[in-house]
Amino acid sequence: TPSEIAKVEAKASSIHTKCRVLTLQLKGVALAAKDSWVMGGKSDPYYEVWDVTHSPEILTARSNVVKACLNPEWKVLETEVISGHSYMVRVWDYDRIGRCNT
Repeated sequence: TPSEIAKVEAKASSIHTKCRVLTLQLKGVALAAKDSWVMGGKSDPYYEVWDVTHSPEILTARSNVVKACLNPEWKVLETEVISGHSYMVRVWDYDRIGRCNT
């Protein structure tokens, strides 16, 4: 199972039509090192965008993995969002051994 490094909450309130494309260009700063020192003492971070408006939450997008980095700059990611919905960005450490897919 991947290890959660951080999370950010956002609400799509400034969107004027029902669905819009949200463009994200995110970077992490001083993320937690989740890999053991044997693995380099870093993390292989990626993030997921979740619609948390209703239960169950819905995964809407997943970024690329940045290998062995605590200050990642991810590729630009576009995802569709719905006006009035709440979203959460969760940052994870990719686990090569676990079930995490990128």
